[in-house]
Amino acid sequence: MEKKALGKRGELQAGAYLEEKGWRILAKNVRNEYGEIDIIALDGNSLVFVEVKTAKTKKFGYPEVSVNKRKQKKMVECALAYLQKEPNMNTAWRIDVVAVYVLPDGQTEIKWFKNAISG
Repeated sequence: MEKKALGKRGELQAGAYLEEKGWRILAKNVRNEYGEIDIIALDGNSLVFVEVKTAKTKKFGYPEVSVNKRKQKKMVECALAYLQKEPNMNTAWRIDVVAVYVLPDGQTEIKWFKNAISG
């Protein structure tokens, strides 16, 4: 499976997973000068910026392992830039990570890491 298609599949599955939990998806693949936010959603009254990581092999570890310090810094910068441009979003916010692991049989395992990154 091509890397881009794998990532898109993971993002779709992560979005569906979060909606099943009652979240309201506000936007997907939001770009700004610091990078991209995969999913922006509301979890109750909290605004959540979600980084989705997808893998189909454990050769390099689980997908969430790739959210290193550099990626975490970019996520915080992306979130803060988004909040500056959206003054109506005066609410509590956090950054979560959703890891999607595609099993050899095509099924998926999803792990949600709430408050995974702090600024």
